[in-house]
Parts: sequence; C-alpha cells; structure tokens
Amino acid sequence: MRNASFNICMRHIRVLSLVVMGTLLLTACAAYGKAVDTKQLNDAVIARMIAAYGGKDVINRTKSVYAEGEIVAHMKKDMGTYKRWSERDRKLRVETAYSRSSETRILSGVRGWRSDGGPLEEVTGHQFLAMVYQYKQLDLPYGMLNGKYRISDSWKDRMDGRDVKVFIIEDSEGPPMRFCVDLKTYLIIRVEGAFDMNGRTAILGVTFSDFRKVDGYPFPYRVQNFGSGMAIGETQIRKYVVNPEMKGSLFRP
Repeated sequence: MRNASFNICMRHIRVLSLVVMGTLLLTACAAYGKAVDTKQLNDAVIARMIAAYGGKDVINRTKSVYAEGEIVAHMKKDMGTYKRWSERDRKLRVETAYSRSSETRILSGVRGWRSDGGPLEEVTGHQFLAMVYQYKQLDLPYGMLNGKYRISDSWKDRMDGRDVKVFIIEDSEGPPMRFCVDLKTYLIIRVEGAFDMNGRTAILGVTFSDFRKVDGYPFPYRVQNFGSGMAIGETQIRKYVVNPEMKGSLFRP
C-alpha cells in the first residue's frame, strides 16, 4: 500500500515537474520571440531612417559640412551669428558671435578647447563630453548606419502631435543618448543626453525641424537647444555646404 502511494506521489511530482519546465520553456520562448520581434521592428525603422537621409552612399560621402546662420540665445538675451565646421572623424568647430560676447568651441578627436572671447583653453569632463555629444548628434545617421552604437531600449511615443520611435543608444564613451525618429518622415527630430555637472544631472537636448536637402542629404534649417526642460537657444541656418575643403588649422587651438 505504501509502495503504491509512493509511486502515485512520484508520478504527480514528475507531472508537476514537466508542467513547470514547460511553463518556463514557454516563457523563455515568448521572451525570445519578443526580443527578436523588437529587433526586427527596430531594424526596420533604422533602415527607413537611413533611406530618408539619402541612403548608404549619400550618408557615407557626406564627410564634412559647413553651416552658417543666426542664433538667438534665450538665457543670454542676445543674438548674433553662428558658424559651424564638422568633419569625420570627430572634428568640430563652432563659433558664435553675439552683440555682447562670443564663444568658440573646438573638438579634435580625444581633445577639446573652448574660449569665451579670450585664449582657447583645453577642457575636460562634462565640457568635453558636451562637445563630443554635439558632434555625435550631428552625425547620428552615419553612426547608426555603421554600427557605432548599441540600442539598449526603444518604444513608440507621441511628440508634438506626431508618432515617433524613441531609441536609447550607447557606445563606449559618455552618457547614453536618446533620439526620436518621426514615423512619418523617418528623420531624427530630437536628441537628448544626460550629463553630470558638478554633482547635478543636466539633460541637454536639441530639436531639428525645417529639413531641406543639400546634395541629397536632408539638413535641419531650424535647430533649438534646451537644457533640463528650459530653452537655451535657437539657430536658423542660412546655408549648408557639403564636403568643402577644410584646413587642419580649423580644428587646432
């Protein structure tokens, strides 16, 4: 009698074990399927984004860009001229000349310099990472095309009445970045990054609009910068020049 009861108990345990194992397997398969599905959806959006920027050939051949226009600094309550030179890989020079002040920023590889009207001085920490972040946001389609970033999260959202796909991306340097792709045009309309500034976290971001094509590449003619939810400045680009010859001295102090 005891042997019969023991055998029945063991059968129940084996059945229960099979049920538990099956449930775990189904859960794992569902999670794997969801991950695969998410990757496929992300890949599809990124592919359409690459196409919206002119495709692989146009993005890869757009190696240097000069831009100029007018800038309004909300916090400074001033306005002036804006000039920007950028070149792969990781070269950036930005000059702003307001009515009462001026600023120059230079990024060259792993070094950066900044001036508020006086001599250029080398910067490190969040000031250097802010320059790197600006370079990356300007050349983001190239970075995504050539696998420079890893997507750590993504979701659909609404922004200013538009459907967008939000991506969180990371690389080996600096804070993660978040960017939004307009699901109608498949252009990048917003980029954000979090920075540690003297123990406080600041969100620096930019929105892009008024896109027009130059040599097959769509550039934003309106650029708005913000920090931790507050408007910092707005730039109206007047002219873009694609692949101009750039002297090395532009990116040296």
